[in-house]
Amino acid sequence: MKNIIKKIALISVLFTVFMQFAVASESFVIREIKVVGLQGVSYGTVINYLPIRVGDRLTSENTGELIRDLYNTGFFQNVELSRQGNTLVIHVVERPTLSSIAVDGNKDIKKEKLSEILKSQGLVQGQVFDNSSLERVTQELKQEYNSLGKYNTHIDTKVRELPRNRVSVTITVSEGSAAKIKEIKIIGNKVFSTATLLRQFELTTPGLFTFFTKKDQYSKEKLEASLEALRSYYMDRGYIRFQVDSTQVSMTPDKKHMYITVKVTEGNRYTLKGYDFAGNLILSKAQLNDIVKLKAGAVFSRKEMADAVQAIGEALGNLGYGFPDIAVNPDINDAERKVFVHFTIQPGRQI
Repeated sequence: MKNIIKKIALISVLFTVFMQFAVASESFVIREIKVVGLQGVSYGTVINYLPIRVGDRLTSENTGELIRDLYNTGFFQNVELSRQGNTLVIHVVERPTLSSIAVDGNKDIKKEKLSEILKSQGLVQGQVFDNSSLERVTQELKQEYNSLGKYNTHIDTKVRELPRNRVSVTITVSEGSAAKIKEIKIIGNKVFSTATLLRQFELTTPGLFTFFTKKDQYSKEKLEASLEALRSYYMDRGYIRFQVDSTQVSMTPDKKHMYITVKVTEGNRYTLKGYDFAGNLILSKAQLNDIVKLKAGAVFSRKEMADAVQAIGEALGNLGYGFPDIAVNPDINDAERKVFVHFTIQPGRQI
């Protein structure tokens, strides 16, 4: 919406300037170009951005292009044209330079992340200041706090004008408190009880120790970690087809409490049919069998597969292969509910 408003404003400016210029003069060959109003931007910089040069004819057609190109540099907040004989006069009002920026009240967003947000939106000390950049930073900060479960955060900004066309910016943050989890529901589980599954979560409802653990405070990162822990719990117990179908997060009108509903499909339990090794093995298959310690007929476990990869890597490392590439490719037989695992080993260079 802001981009649309910005485009409409630019079109309005171009139309007004075009009409004024068209009425004031006819097309003419430019013998000289003057730029009035420069402070920090050099004359040469402006000339380099112009689509016309001395000797070109200025017409109603290329006037709009000239204005548009100067606005698109981001250096100017106002551009007007006039004619003095065969001299084109460009009147500009530069955008101010950002002298300093201060953020007060922030505790939960790390300094590195805060600097990244400011830089990504063009709010950098010493650069040209655009008020729209400050608006974008405010919105991105709010989104960042929302991901931390703080939906009542207030952000105030203040721009102070300084001498020599400079400004200082102050961003004051009132973080508020994180929304607490009122209820967590899991739908679709039959094999394991809801209580068992909730013990795997990084999140929980308020309890005796949550004042210290903060696990009852909602955040997007904690929810994602909880869902991954849920997947691991099932896949380490043979449910290789387990999946999280949907996750719904709702909030009370006062933005203080959250309700979470997770819908799952457990699938069937699978066993390990067997495994083999391919690639440049280095070690014998007998040695590899002793290392991985997997048994056909046992319940399939993703953790055991990861442990096997780590054990093979350590064995190769002891032989000087410090950076082996070990891929695990499961062949799933849904009819038999069995998994055959292929380990592909590329030891890399010996060091």
